[in-house]
Amino acid sequence: MKEFFTKNIRIKLASLLLALFLEFYFISPSNLVTTSLTVPVEVTNVPTSLVVVSPDFSSTVSAEIRLRGPGPLLDQVKQSALRFRLQLPKDVGIERSFPAVVDPGQLSLPSGVSVVDVVPTSFEVRLDRLTRVELPVAPKVEGLPAAEFELDSVRVSPQTVALSGPESELRGIKKIETELVDLTGLTEQRVLDLPLRPVGLRTLVTPTVIRAEVVIVPKRSERVFEGVKVEVVGGDGSAVRISPSQVRVSLRGGAQELKKVTPASLRISVSAEGLEKGEHEISLKIPAIEGVSSYTVEPPVAKVVVSSGGG
Repeated sequence: MKEFFTKNIRIKLASLLLALFLEFYFISPSNLVTTSLTVPVEVTNVPTSLVVVSPDFSSTVSAEIRLRGPGPLLDQVKQSALRFRLQLPKDVGIERSFPAVVDPGQLSLPSGVSVVDVVPTSFEVRLDRLTRVELPVAPKVEGLPAAEFELDSVRVSPQTVALSGPESELRGIKKIETELVDLTGLTEQRVLDLPLRPVGLRTLVTPTVIRAEVVIVPKRSERVFEGVKVEVVGGDGSAVRISPSQVRVSLRGGAQELKKVTPASLRISVSAEGLEKGEHEISLKIPAIEGVSSYTVEPPVAKVVVSSGGG
């Protein structure tokens, strides 16, 4: 044991003196410096039924701290991942604010480094009830297609999206809109991936992008034909009467196609074949015409009177 203390005594004394010198050097007031750091702040133990609405932790929330200590140790601290964690009380209420203290004791600092100041010393934390809803997607458009064309529809997929956020942000919202679709000069169908417009700072939307099918069709117009004859086919013509014998036909479809329609192509026929004696009401229809998307006949029903047995 004695040999342990006496062997290489000069080396051991030199090491001890060097250690004392370095310690004195580091803690000497003349070698202490002060520096400022920005430390991120996060909140923990938030109940799953609540969401923090203030401060806005969707962006970086931080506190400024001033540290004092030897320069080399402060350089080490700057390279470390310091972080403050705000603790919520156990009896958290709905839509209430309370102060959460920034505790310097949470920081793992080396011996010889001390916290001089923290700004701010606390945060006002406000909570709200977490709400989950599913809302329809509403496409938004601007501009006009090229001449002779028009917008038929905008079909979106999915038709609804899921939203999760504070009740205060989602209250009263009935739909979620897409970013604008510019129709200017379009002559044909387009399929687009459209981002959805943000609802609020703390509301999550899933998905954030939807698929939209923009349907552009030739411009539709209307053309009206008066006095279109209604013909009776089949049966004994002398024993069959029809009223009215002429009707009004309104066609809707592509402007160019409607120009080609003639009164002769609008023949409306009613079959009396097999009708029994008496009065009958028969719906009036026109044959299919290329380019005609819809039509109306006024009146839509004709009365057919058969004065003798059908056959």
